[in-house]
Amino acid sequence: MVDPEIYIKEGLKIVKALMAEGNLPMALRTCQELLKVNPYHRKVQKYLKEIEERIVKQNEKKVEADIEATMHLWKEERFDDLMKIYVRLYQYAPQHARLQKLIAKLNEKLSAQQKNVRGALIHESLAKIQTLLREEKFGDTIQAGNELLRVDPLNSEAAAYLKKAKNGLIEQKLKDGARITDSADFDRQLEFFNSLLAIDPEHKEVKRLALRAQCACSLIHRDHRSHRGHGPRQGSHNGPQSL
Repeated sequence: MVDPEIYIKEGLKIVKALMAEGNLPMALRTCQELLKVNPYHRKVQKYLKEIEERIVKQNEKKVEADIEATMHLWKEERFDDLMKIYVRLYQYAPQHARLQKLIAKLNEKLSAQQKNVRGALIHESLAKIQTLLREEKFGDTIQAGNELLRVDPLNSEAAAYLKKAKNGLIEQKLKDGARITDSADFDRQLEFFNSLLAIDPEHKEVKRLALRAQCACSLIHRDHRSHRGHGPRQGSHNGPQSL
């Protein structure tokens, strides 16, 4: 059995090498794997934070380069093409100040007719989203909200409805999955909580529950490995094993 500290120490060497190579996605995944062994390891957490910050900066540089490469479209008044490009870029760097200003400027440049048509469609979409949310059709609300935000990424009202729908869907699934959350099957719990985080990765309560389940899994698996290494030899009775 490999000592967890040695495993993490060797893993961090790999992380450093990957960072030096500029392979940030693989470095990120390696840190995430190390945190499965010890979610509270400070060095791993420190490297994970640094990698995430580098990825954000890297994304912002790529967005800036794409903005520069498409500035000629402004002179050509190809506003529809610009909107498609900016919506895609916004998904990678939503906090990019210049991109936000350009999107706002782009909206101003649209013709009155285009604005009226677009405004009517947005208003209609918001009304549909409100109805779906009232009827607690959370999955449909999320789909409609995402579709609207692809068209109008700075629409705060749509973003607020989307957040409510995600919270509602998660609460609904937590209620339906009470037998899982109340059980001692932590592997199944972790799988369940990860499926909820796929809906909203920033949901604080689910993140807390997932971390708790992950810690329990790590402890149980570590104990199992320890028992296999030091337990009774062949022929002894080890008791029932969980599937």
